Amino acid sequence: GENTFVDTAALRTHASEAKELIETIDLLGFTFDPRLSDWDADAETLSLQYADFSVMEWRFDSETDQYVLYQDFADQGSITIVQSSDRADGSRIAFENVLVLFANYIEYNPTMYDVDFREGDHNQRALLLRDGKLIHGTWSAADPFSPINLFGKTGASLALKPGRTWIIFVGTTSKAAQTSGSEWELVFSLQ
Repeated sequence: GENTFVDTAALRTHASEAKELIETIDLLGFTFDPRLSDWDADAETLSLQYADFSVMEWRFDSETDQYVLYQDFADQGSITIVQSSDRADGSRIAFENVLVLFANYIEYNPTMYDVDFREGDHNQRALLLRDGKLIHGTWSAADPFSPINLFGKTGASLALKPGRTWIIFVGTTSKAAQTSGSEWELVFSLQ
C-alpha cells in the first residue's frame, strides 16, 4: 500500500486562503520540548516488519537530529533496504520524532480494518523515538475527534521534539525488541 502523510501547515494555509478555516485546532494534548532529560534506551535504528518482505526502517542521523526513512525495494529478484525520498522533489524523508502507538484493530475482512482508539483508556502502550533515544509511554484519546495525549512512565506528559512526527499504529500484540546496542525491531501483529 501507499503511505499517507500530510503537511498540516500547508493545510492550514490552504484552508485559510479558501476562507474555510473556522477555528484553530486545539493541540493541548501534545507537549513539545527541545531537550530530552530522561529516556529508556538508545535507539539509532527501528526496523518495522509490517508484512511479509515489507520493511520500514528509521535510522537516526546525528548531524540533523532526525530519523531518516528507509524501505524495502525489490530490484531484479532481490530485496534491499534503500533510503526513501519524496516523489515531488527527491528530498529524503526524515522526522524529528517517530511515534509508535499500540492499538486494537477491528477486522471487517482480511483487507479492511479500523483502529479502535479505546476512548479514555490511558494504558495503551506507546514508544517514542527522538534524539537517538527510545522512551516507553502510554497514549489515550478522549474521543475519536480529540488529539492524542501522550504520557511518560510517571503519568506526566510525554514531550515530542519540536518538528515533524511520523506516527505508526501497530496491533497490541506487536512485539518490540532491542536486537543489539541501539537497534530495535518491531514486528507488526494482529494476533
